[in-house]
Amino acid sequence: MKAWKYRPEIDGLRAIAILLVLLFHADLGFKGGFIGVDVFFVISGYLITGIILNKQRASQFRIGEFWERRVRRILPASIFMVTAVLCYASFTFMPDDFSQLSETALYHQCLLSNVNLWLTSGYFNNFAESNPLLHTWSLAVEEQFYLFYPFLLMWLGRYRETVRLRVLTGLFLLSLIGSEYAVHTQPEMSFFLLPTRAWEMLLGGIICFLPVFNRDHFRVREVVSTVSVLGLIFCGWYYHEELPFPGVSAALPCLLTAGFICSNLRNQTSIGRVMSSKPFVFVGLISYSLYLAHWPILAFLKYQYGDELLLTTKIAAIVASFLLAIISWRWIEQPFRRRVILPKPRHVLLATFIAPALLISASVVINKNDGFPNRLPKVASDYLATRRRIAERKYKDRISPEQMEADEVPVWGDPEGEHEILVWGDSHAMALMPLVRNSTLSATKLLIPEILRSSIMVLI
Repeated sequence: MKAWKYRPEIDGLRAIAILLVLLFHADLGFKGGFIGVDVFFVISGYLITGIILNKQRASQFRIGEFWERRVRRILPASIFMVTAVLCYASFTFMPDDFSQLSETALYHQCLLSNVNLWLTSGYFNNFAESNPLLHTWSLAVEEQFYLFYPFLLMWLGRYRETVRLRVLTGLFLLSLIGSEYAVHTQPEMSFFLLPTRAWEMLLGGIICFLPVFNRDHFRVREVVSTVSVLGLIFCGWYYHEELPFPGVSAALPCLLTAGFICSNLRNQTSIGRVMSSKPFVFVGLISYSLYLAHWPILAFLKYQYGDELLLTTKIAAIVASFLLAIISWRWIEQPFRRRVILPKPRHVLLATFIAPALLISASVVINKNDGFPNRLPKVASDYLATRRRIAERKYKDRISPEQMEADEVPVWGDPEGEHEILVWGDSHAMALMPLVRNSTLSATKLLIPEILRSSIMVLI
């Protein structure tokens, strides 16, 4: 492995990744832009593994110092973002949604927001798409990985590099196979949880043990580097949300990311130099704050105006995201990373416990008080009460197959009437029940309702 140094083209690669995510979330054509998260995972695995290995070779690696660096990198901007989200939601969210948001915030402080979002995902969780903290699942996956990964590298440090490469490759294959299996059997689990995502960061780590291209491989490096960047843009454009993911589908963008990193390792390629230009590098430098800022802005807009935002609104949201990201990077990220704020490790240790504890306490209070419904004006309280009454009705007209066989079905109108009506459907059918019921009462017909989970047309 080559001596460790700053590589500006990787910041350029970060820029590609975050732009894909922004365009995807803003619904601006790149329906597969979610692969940007996978690009981040591979980059992270490569950088963290390289840093640890170089520290180990110099006998300078300390687990406490490693975690301090992670805290300085991740925690301050994250704490600021979650605090701002909860404050803004207190003025704009309905109580039920505010309470659910506080639950996500609580799990996020415990590095478990991916678990919370997995457990609460599904058809009936309408809040998921407008949850301003939905994007924190990837942060949780990454931090969970780095809780155990340094210990794995410390244990492997006693063995030759070939042994370490084999172990990491074996874990990589196990995770990838598990991801591919789970994506067809438990897709939400495969998407959100660490065991089915770890292979992406392990791939980045494996790069550190591979032989590098030498100067004689100039043409090969140029081709690999160019194909890698164009391939990532292609995946971002042609992938879509219905694609089983991650699994093998995620392997292509991850391998393209690895290809770019490897092909620029010894010397920069032509496209590597383009990616090292100031605009790309700057976007890469603010990419973490940009990732934190963009989704809450879009989520709040969708919550207020609906999923279909105007083009001007989307562009304004992206501009606002960049402005907030620059502020966060300049006045939050950089002072903490450069030790201008909390210069000593013990200060960081205290902040690591105090700041999340305060957010956890606030989240618990919000959740226990059901989102503080009293903060709403009367018209909003009346709307909420009506919505809850409708929700409490749910499937009062649902019957089981056993009841059908025993002829124990609800009857409206005249049981001896000439006509029978069967209503078979989901929540849409349930919405039509009052109309159908009133019609049967006046027309002396028999009604047999059955409401199912999946979307089926109402048959009469």
